Amino acid sequence: MGRQWSKIKKAFEERLAPELKGRTVIHVTAYDSGGRGWIQFDGQEIVTTEAPGFLYSISGHRVYNELLNGQTIELGRACGELLDLSVEEARASRNPYIRGLFSLEKRCGRRTLSAIREYEQEPFAILLMSLRAYSLGISVEAYFHDCCGQQLIPAEWLTCR
Repeated sequence: MGRQWSKIKKAFEERLAPELKGRTVIHVTAYDSGGRGWIQFDGQEIVTTEAPGFLYSISGHRVYNELLNGQTIELGRACGELLDLSVEEARASRNPYIRGLFSLEKRCGRRTLSAIREYEQEPFAILLMSLRAYSLGISVEAYFHDCCGQQLIPAEWLTCR
């Protein structure tokens, strides 16, 4: 990652959209055998990543993750990389963690969010884009995982205020 996690976390959380500030918190911790990252919204853990490994969890549902460029996609690394990317680079990234995290930033407005939600296929990015839409009062559709058919978007997000 290069930079110290506490600085990356602070910089990322400063970039959060106003409606997510104080409601969304990102965490990363390292272990000898790998690490764990997770995102909380309104005090509830909505997504967890584990590295090294290929698993992450969305609302308690474990999903196998694909390799990107031969490495596991790690939440902390994606946060650090996102800080250095332009809007165009973040939108076009092959890394679904970067695309999902970008949707939480204030640089991602309503029009951009609508445009990127239309073609997104990755569950991690879909969840975070749905979180942002929910926080804006935009209609969120149910998303069902291809393999098991389980709904991955929390039911309360489907009812906009």
